[in-house]
Amino acid sequence: MGYKRTATTCTVQLVAYRNLSATTTALWETLRREAGRCWTDLVQAHLASRHAGTWLTDADLRALTKGGRYCLHSQSIQALAQRLLANVDTAGSLRQQEQAVGGDIRTRFPYKPKAYTTVIWKDQAIRVHDGCLQLPNGRGQPDLVLPLPARLQHVSIRKVELLWRADHYQLALTIEQPPEPPLLSAGQTAGVDLGEINPAAVVTEAGQALIINGRLLRHHKQLRNKRHAAYQERMARCRKGSRRWKRLKRRRVRASAKLYRQQRNHLHQASRKVVDFAVQQGVNRLAVGDIRDVADGVKKGAVANQKISQWPHGQFMQYLSYKARRQSIAVEQIAEDYSARTCSYCNHQRASAPRGRVFRCPNPGCGAIVHRDGNGAANICSQACFGVYGKIHPLQIRHLRATVVGATTLASVAGSASGRDARSGHRQKPPVFSGR
Repeated sequence: MGYKRTATTCTVQLVAYRNLSATTTALWETLRREAGRCWTDLVQAHLASRHAGTWLTDADLRALTKGGRYCLHSQSIQALAQRLLANVDTAGSLRQQEQAVGGDIRTRFPYKPKAYTTVIWKDQAIRVHDGCLQLPNGRGQPDLVLPLPARLQHVSIRKVELLWRADHYQLALTIEQPPEPPLLSAGQTAGVDLGEINPAAVVTEAGQALIINGRLLRHHKQLRNKRHAAYQERMARCRKGSRRWKRLKRRRVRASAKLYRQQRNHLHQASRKVVDFAVQQGVNRLAVGDIRDVADGVKKGAVANQKISQWPHGQFMQYLSYKARRQSIAVEQIAEDYSARTCSYCNHQRASAPRGRVFRCPNPGCGAIVHRDGNGAANICSQACFGVYGKIHPLQIRHLRATVVGATTLASVAGSASGRDARSGHRQKPPVFSGR
């Protein structure tokens, strides 16, 4: 059966919890371990039934988990069973697609046991009392009581997920929102060109352009990659499973988690600035260049391939879509083939993509010089409005940073001399990337 679907508008709010009491931390750990045990039993039962030629249904999985075998709320156990069936349905669809194209069937049905997994509470089991979130855990088990931010104490919480993120716990609260407003019937069309350096460039029909600078996010990704390389080199000199190896592994995971939080914040603010600009310019439709297949079959060297693989264009597109929809702005993706190498003034196409951030038209009769991303966004807007490139030009370009640039900090690897010097107050050049 899988998950039940309802036509509601919901958002997810993340609430981090650090410095919890020993009792709460132990209960949190017990719940995640108990959910892992329940998930493992469900997966093994489903695997055994598949080998026997039968497929367990939702009713069969409910019967297997009855009787108070797990220290979890009944809704939490039911959510695990529904997640398993949803994973089975997804795996079956992917296997059919692989079989249809005549390739090897590589997708496997769920089979791996889990020591820990996410605990889920549905709306029937969620209570908010005196500013605290109360999450029951089955008959005879203590409730998980956590303080809730004031902004979330009077909202409709539909689902709560208990997560672990590298060095802290957090709750993912699914909150019901008002219905989406109707789309605007009148207004301009704007083209959006997504980029690896600059997350987005926007050009309207009137030629007003906005370019969001994303070099800070690129800096964070480069720092994360260098830290990972330094940690990996240090781990290679340790015996796998030793205390030092585990300590370095935890530090490496924390570095990845920090980048994810920085990236999420950067993309949220960048998408917010794009939508605010669209509202200010009276835009009712955003035409975004479709780059979902940009990484398919790419072989441009290790450095370029790493940049493309770490390009979070799908995450940015998701944020942009729901923020624009809240403002009654429609979002669609259109083809952007050769938009970067075509002049938005004379429609002349270069033999290759321009190098650098400036587009110079090689046509002797044109000679236009314009920002590369603004030129591509103008062509996308022209394609959306007129079906061809070269009808819309960027006349006035505005540059904005997605986030405020803070002060630089020392970057150190666990166990290095630079980390000890930083804690003692001595500013030394940190040999993070040397591996020595």
